[in-house]
Amino acid sequence: MAAGAILFITHWEPSPYVYIVGCILFVGMQFLQRYEGTNIVLQRLRNIYIIGGVLILFAGVLMVFNYQYVYLKWLNYSFYIRNEWVLSLFLGSLLQLYASYRIPAELDKEAKKR
Repeated sequence: MAAGAILFITHWEPSPYVYIVGCILFVGMQFLQRYEGTNIVLQRLRNIYIIGGVLILFAGVLMVFNYQYVYLKWLNYSFYIRNEWVLSLFLGSLLQLYASYRIPAELDKEAKKR
C-alpha cells in the first residue's frame, strides 16, 4: 500500500494498481478478524475499523479515476487536479488508527472485569 501511494506521486501509471492490490490484502485480513462477543463498544470499534478499511480501499479507486482525467487536462484545468483520494486515505487511516488503539484497551478492560 505504501509503495503504491508513494509511487503515485511520481506519476508512474501502474502505481494505483499496486496500491489496490496492497489494500485488498490488508482489508481482506481485517475482514477475516472477527469479534464474537457481546460488548457493544467492541462491536462499534470493529465497525469503525471496517469503515476505515473501506475508505482506504476507496482511495485506490479514486487514484485510478485520477489517471483517467490526467489525459483530459487540455479540456479543463479542474479535471487535472483530482486529489480526492488523499482525503479518503486520510480519513480511513485516521479511523484505522483510532480503532487500533481503542480495541486492545477495551479487550484489556473486558478481561479485567472477569
